[in-house]
Amino acid sequence: MTDIFLHIPKTAGSSLKSIVFSQYPRSKSFYIDGGNPNQSLSILKRDLAENHKHFDLIYGHIDYNSVDFLNNQNLNYVTILRNPTERVISLYYHIINMPNHYLHKRLINEKVTLKQFIQGGFTTETDNGQVRILAGAGGYHKNDFSKYNIPYGKVNESLLEEAINNINKSFVFVGVQEYFLESLILIKKYLNWKESLYVNKINTNKAKKNIDEVDQEMIELIRNYNSFDIKLYEYALNRFKRDVKKNFLFINKEKAILRLKDYKNRV
Repeated sequence: MTDIFLHIPKTAGSSLKSIVFSQYPRSKSFYIDGGNPNQSLSILKRDLAENHKHFDLIYGHIDYNSVDFLNNQNLNYVTILRNPTERVISLYYHIINMPNHYLHKRLINEKVTLKQFIQGGFTTETDNGQVRILAGAGGYHKNDFSKYNIPYGKVNESLLEEAINNINKSFVFVGVQEYFLESLILIKKYLNWKESLYVNKINTNKAKKNIDEVDQEMIELIRNYNSFDIKLYEYALNRFKRDVKKNFLFINKEKAILRLKDYKNRV
């Protein structure tokens, strides 16, 4: 059995990374570098084929279809989605404040505004990026292992349906960032983690504007460019809420354990 965590950018994945990796032996874990997914996936494919390695965890910025070469193994997919409007706003300010991001210099040198960033097609992440990732269409950036090559602005209802079908077919759990703690607890349950959880939120973008500070016209613009992501998010949120209701007692128990642990660390 292999657990595959699809890290969708700006969905608390970095906060989860250290927590997730603490649950698996390092020798049985494989991290896919978002800066060079082609190289990482090629190494993974080679290790599996030539060295007959088995990994309990594969984690990184990849499309759903990127690891189809694992089709002879039992796979547990998990991911976390985010409100698409907040995600796009967060992405823009993240790039502006991260000099090592591949788009940073361009946005700074060209004095790109949030509106221009959305309309300019700088990255497919602002064009229904979550649907793209879950359907295999290069939501982060196109790599050789993506299933589709969908131009900017060309995501459609069919791709949304494929993303939802993939969730229902392959994902043991889909969390939402707005309920980070509950999502983390349910990931622990569905992936049968044995180690205790330790929540230490990291990688917070201090310069990120709250959605309430962005005018309504800009919000509507983002929503128009990400209408299929909004439908996907609403579907995933309803699914998540059913999971929370079904596991209400387990979630409360884990929250109590985490509060007790936090108290002990403070005294």
